[in-house]
Amino acid sequence: KKKKTTPLPKFDKSFNRYVVWELATGETTLFAQNIQTISSTPDTTLFIFLRESAKQVFDLITDNKYHSVLASAVGLKRQPLPYLSYSDGKEIKYLLPDSFWNWFWNTKKTFLSAVSEKYGIEAGIISKFEKDERLVSLLQKKLETHGIDPNNFVIFSPEANSIDGLSDLFWVHLAKKLRENKIDIVINSHSQSLMLPGSVSFNLSLADLLQLSIMAKRVYMLRSGLCEFLSQSGTPLTVFYPSKTRLPNFFENYSCEQYLTYSKITEHIVENDRCDIYI
Repeated sequence: KKKKTTPLPKFDKSFNRYVVWELATGETTLFAQNIQTISSTPDTTLFIFLRESAKQVFDLITDNKYHSVLASAVGLKRQPLPYLSYSDGKEIKYLLPDSFWNWFWNTKKTFLSAVSEKYGIEAGIISKFEKDERLVSLLQKKLETHGIDPNNFVIFSPEANSIDGLSDLFWVHLAKKLRENKIDIVINSHSQSLMLPGSVSFNLSLADLLQLSIMAKRVYMLRSGLCEFLSQSGTPLTVFYPSKTRLPNFFENYSCEQYLTYSKITEHIVENDRCDIYI
């Protein structure tokens, strides 16, 4: 059978193989944590990223140990891609092309079982990310400046791209219960639209958010790729799913139960705005 070929106009021919990542934060966390399952020779592999945010996650988790570039640097644009092709006889692996997602979203398979079936990749472990004492010290000062006790706070992460958010009222009720117990709240939010009593809202970098999570008592979050990312922290995560999503099998596909994570994760499908059971 003739091998598929995909020329990369500007690629560096000194590498033995190439991996193109068309992934978001969660999948990138999982694969970066299990890099040997993606490439048996990561030191001589060029990792090519179609999303800048995914490259940031990869570089952070691997401590900039491996060669990574944005797709634009090798002349590769977003387009329908195969699972595997070759350029000048060298392997190019694609994680994960549109054809994978079109198949996956119509199954009730877990993400891990789907990746195992299509790629033979076994990558279910998310291990500890080390504390950065210098960064933690800076974050402690930042919290204190905003009136947050760095020894007694939780994080809210109420946003996601793949699913709709919960109502503001849900987060208001949850915050009220926590404040009754004198617990401060840090909201991680790009939109900065959710404002709650006894809280402060930041749009944090991924590095800051991970270190802040290591410091926190707990993280309450809408299911997003940040769940995998923050499960490196060791801090307990309480993860919420809306009862209805745009993707019919989202909970079956992406429940965190499929992973072995450093953080303990508790998951809830939210039916209404009551939050008493989640504290």
